[in-house]
Amino acid sequence: MARAGAVGLAIGLVVLAGACRDGLAFRDDHVLSITRPGDRAAVAVPFEVNWSVRDLPDGTRFAVLVDRTPPPAGEGLEWFARDDPGCTRDPECPDLGYLEGLHVHVTEDSSFTVTSVPRPERPDERELHDVTVILLDRDGRRIGETDDTVTVEVRRDR
Repeated sequence: MARAGAVGLAIGLVVLAGACRDGLAFRDDHVLSITRPGDRAAVAVPFEVNWSVRDLPDGTRFAVLVDRTPPPAGEGLEWFARDDPGCTRDPECPDLGYLEGLHVHVTEDSSFTVTSVPRPERPDERELHDVTVILLDRDGRRIGETDDTVTVEVRRDR
């Protein structure tokens, strides 16, 4: 009986270790949740993104990313300009205009109106776009790895 319990524990640890190796998380902290639009919703530009948050430190801001991978935890928004030699030589870069050109938007509110999304390479292509909201500290660095993402289908009058 003790041997069977030890085997079960060993199998559970192997499964857990494998999941951690593959980057799977076994928690859902619900600190940040996009409430609108819903995942896979059809939208027209402009469209509003709303989210709910709880238990945030004072000074927390948000970044709304359209079709962008979030920076790693602790990184600032200059992470988006890391491969742009013109920007890395300019101490004022990236500014908010630069970031908005990359579809990275900063707000203190729990909603944001997306006014543009990247155009597809082919005009007949279905337009699916990922919208991600992340937490920023007062210095503009990403707080932890908390985020929420929805995929929307943009419908345009072509």
